[in-house]
Amino acid sequence: MVYYEKEDGSRIKSPRVRATNVTGIKDVVAESTSEPTFDIKDYVFDLSGRKVNPQNLSPGIYIRNGRKFLVR
Repeated sequence: MVYYEKEDGSRIKSPRVRATNVTGIKDVVAESTSEPTFDIKDYVFDLSGRKVNPQNLSPGIYIRNGRKFLVR
C-alpha cells in the first residue's frame, strides 16, 4: 500500500500514488543562432547513416537527396 498526506496533515492509504506537489518545466527559451539552417538535402551520408564531409569523400557508396551515388 502507498500512503499520501492530505492538506490537513492526515495520512490516507491508497493503492495508487497521488502526486500533489509536482514541479516541471514552465518555459522553454530557444537561443537564436546566426548559423545558416541546412536542409537534409544538403548533407551526404555513408551507408551506416553517418554524416560525412562532401568535400573529402573517399571511394565508396554514399547517399545524397535520398539517392545513392558512387565515388570512384
